[in-house]
Amino acid sequence: MKKVISILCTLGFFCLIIAAMYTVVRGIGLNKGFYNKEYAELNTAGDLGMSHDDLMKSTETLIDYIKGNRDDMDVTATINGVQREVFNDREKAHMVDVVALFNGWNVYKTVCLLACTLLFTTAIFTVRGNRLRFFAKRYIEGAAIFFVILIAAGIWAVIDFYSLWTNFHLLFFHNDLWQLDPNTSVMINMFPEKFFNDMVVRIILTTAATV
Repeated sequence: MKKVISILCTLGFFCLIIAAMYTVVRGIGLNKGFYNKEYAELNTAGDLGMSHDDLMKSTETLIDYIKGNRDDMDVTATINGVQREVFNDREKAHMVDVVALFNGWNVYKTVCLLACTLLFTTAIFTVRGNRLRFFAKRYIEGAAIFFVILIAAGIWAVIDFYSLWTNFHLLFFHNDLWQLDPNTSVMINMFPEKFFNDMVVRIILTTAATV
């Protein structure tokens, strides 16, 4: 029985770390300051043919939509001298999937916290001896599993970020709406590969520093 509890507690700590990583993802992925910094470094507004103010207005619309603070992504801006709707129907449909993914992670986080609370409470009344040492060891084991996966993902990102990013989308999205045409999509040009590369690196480093 103790061995089963030990394995479950190790997995429980691993799942809690994953839940904590989601908090990091949300904190960075929905941080307007991060977008502003990346846009400046990548000259995104210039490449798109729009003003920085219009670019940030479009970004804020996107972020507010993901957060659930608005029901649509309707926003207009001047792009290459033409006043137009920024996001097309395919981009909006893809963002419906993105919001569903964020909401799903929120559910996972809540379920994880409740399940681990129950599991750790059971362990307290089941484990004999030094409970602090028992939980510390289980945490180290859970963190070790997480870091093996994190390091593997980091190496993958360094070797072939495009492959990592593509497989992420294939895993979490069950349609091809995420495959946007750079000739017609403002969104894909707002967020080129370098943008997401920088975001993933920051998420990995921030998570590693907080575990």
